[in-house]
Amino acid sequence: MTARLDRAQLAFLNNYAELLGELDDVLAYVSECYIKDDYEIGDRLLADVMKGMLPYHPENLTIVSIFGQEEEALETLGCFHEAAQQGADAGNLEDPGERMHLLHEVLIVRYKLWYSVVKKKKSEMESSG
Repeated sequence: MTARLDRAQLAFLNNYAELLGELDDVLAYVSECYIKDDYEIGDRLLADVMKGMLPYHPENLTIVSIFGQEEEALETLGCFHEAAQQGADAGNLEDPGERMHLLHEVLIVRYKLWYSVVKKKKSEMESSG
């Protein structure tokens, strides 16, 4: 049972890490949209992608089964999840500077921290399996 669970967790982690890896290009494109004053496209793309990230929260049963004993990892996810929620609502921000701040100073920073935690855990699971 444990080996099967570990394989399922690793498969989840592989897929989730791949999904997170795709955010690099998306966030860079949103930034380009904002730089070009194309807020409608940037906001829509950011909202759609961040809404897709919302199911991966600190209470997600699969994530808890993988990171449940790592309080710091779950806190990092919580920070990223909060930023993803803000990103999903970026279109409500009036000031372009606020959008850029949210994207670059909050969302991307928290995303990179969480992504590094996921990649490290994936590497640990692969080497122990």
